[in-house]
Amino acid sequence: MCFINISPKPRKRKQAATGDSGLAPSICCFAKLPQTLPEVAEETVSPSRVRTMKDFENQITELRKENFNLKLRIYFLEDRIQQKFDGPHDDVYRINIELKVELESVKRELQQREQLLRKASRRELGPGWRCEIQRLKEDAEKKVQEVEASLTSRIQLLEEASLGSLTAMRILKGQDNLCEREKELSAEKKNALKRDKTIQGLTLVLKTKENEVELASEIESLKALLAKSGEIGSQAETQKFKGAEGSQELLMEKESLLADLRSQNLTKDTENRKLQRKLKRTEQELSELLLEKEKLGRDLEEARRQKNQSDKTIHDLRNQLEKTQNELAEKEKAIELHYAVLLSDGGQRLQNQELVIARLTDGVAQKDELLQKNKQSLERQNEALMEEKCKKVDLPCLTELSPNYYIYLSIYLSIYLSIYLSEELNTILALRKQLEEGILETWNLRRTLEEQIRDNRKEEDTPLSWSNQTSYMSICLRDQDHRWDCPVDQLSMEELKKKVFGCFFFLLLLLLLLLLLLLLLLLLLLLP
Repeated sequence: MCFINISPKPRKRKQAATGDSGLAPSICCFAKLPQTLPEVAEETVSPSRVRTMKDFENQITELRKENFNLKLRIYFLEDRIQQKFDGPHDDVYRINIELKVELESVKRELQQREQLLRKASRRELGPGWRCEIQRLKEDAEKKVQEVEASLTSRIQLLEEASLGSLTAMRILKGQDNLCEREKELSAEKKNALKRDKTIQGLTLVLKTKENEVELASEIESLKALLAKSGEIGSQAETQKFKGAEGSQELLMEKESLLADLRSQNLTKDTENRKLQRKLKRTEQELSELLLEKEKLGRDLEEARRQKNQSDKTIHDLRNQLEKTQNELAEKEKAIELHYAVLLSDGGQRLQNQELVIARLTDGVAQKDELLQKNKQSLERQNEALMEEKCKKVDLPCLTELSPNYYIYLSIYLSIYLSIYLSEELNTILALRKQLEEGILETWNLRRTLEEQIRDNRKEEDTPLSWSNQTSYMSICLRDQDHRWDCPVDQLSMEELKKKVFGCFFFLLLLLLLLLLLLLLLLLLLLLP
């Protein structure tokens, strides 16, 4: 007889190469926990070594420990995921990737186990060991399926939570950008007002410069007058030189006037040059300010355009949010209607079942009363017959009667009573079946309704039904919870069984009494 040696081998856990040294401590500590199934190499399956039942029991305990460790690990992962929802989403994605990697590793290990079990089944093994190996294989497959289902459910929950948080973060980022844009626009408006004030000041400066230009033109006209006066002076000098010597004093006066006019002309020239330089500077500053004004106008238009785009995106997001809220409200209404219909149908069925149970209990009570009445009437008839026989006939007369008469009488009575009792038994059995079917239907209906209520409560814990706390469905469910706290029917299964067994016991007693009567009659007939 051959045996299989399946020795557990320590398993190395594959960690995700994330490159981030600051991984969560709760996830890092899980790397030391054992996984679901220990790896078994092909070389360890040796038919020469005998495995005892103790080895198999040790292996089963190890598998149970590994299952417990996996459940503990899933619990800590759930706790860690709930803590990570408030922080960044990188850890959530990392946990999701690790869970997927673990799922693939568990699948691969299951395939290896199946291959080893197929190789072992091909060899000649005893029937007992084959059954044990098959049982171990089924247990391992069940555990792997449970772990796979739990991991897939956790992955789906993580993905849904990450999607919801991403949408919320996008909306918050859009609002923050909009606030920043509004602040920038207000600052740009203030800067534009300041620049408008500077432009107004520069326009005033330009007006002063224009006045200075007018003054320069007046100075030029004065220069022309001075030139004309110089010409007139030269003509006068020639006339003076030509004329008499008495006009020298007038000429000296004219020269002094010319000197004064020349000095004034020089001062006006210097002032004119200064004013021209100032005018050039103001013109340059004005051109720069105009360029800055154009640039600010373009920036303002760009900011307005971006604000319009952000307003449009926010409007679209709000419309999408309202649409999703409307869809959720419609779904909630549909679910409420569905569960209201289910609850009404369940209540009606329960009422019908209660009515049927009440009718059946009434029928059983009536049958019991009829049986009691029949028993009492039979006892009275037997007593009356015995008294009449004792009065009319003495003991020797009874012996003189033909024995066939008593035999026929006893057979007739036994047949009649057996037929009557068989009919009563059939009716009682039919009633019992009806009662059991009704009770089973009510219990099945109760279980289905309780499962629906549990599912409903689970859905209330999810984010999709946060607003259902005061809805019609929650109120109906609370009413149904209070209803399920009380018993479904006053008549339990044990009481019905007791009543049915009591009826059977009573009928058996009647049969025993009839048999005793028949035996007494036979003894009386057989006595000399």
